[in-house]
Amino acid sequence: MKSFTEFHDEQQQLDEGIIRSGSVATFAVRSATAGKKADRAYRRGLSALNEPSGRDDLVEQLERINAALKALLEGQLHQLQQGRNHVALDTVGHLSRGKKPHR
Repeated sequence: MKSFTEFHDEQQQLDEGIIRSGSVATFAVRSATAGKKADRAYRRGLSALNEPSGRDDLVEQLERINAALKALLEGQLHQLQQGRNHVALDTVGHLSRGKKPHR
């Protein structure tokens, strides 16, 4: 028969495992989502620069450059979020490997 302390320790290890797995999955999904958003923003900026224009005056060129720069900055923000989520994912992974079960 198990003592209360042994039972409690097993339950705590089980709970930690579930929380750790959930954290890993959450940060992985957040990182992937931010990467996809960055990719879309960069493609939007590139298409703004590449779109054909009927009038090629200075105002039109400046508007296209402005749209491209906004998309570039948005993409950079998403890449920053992706990096932060990736670091969190890596940290959770290392912390989970460093834990030794109590026996």
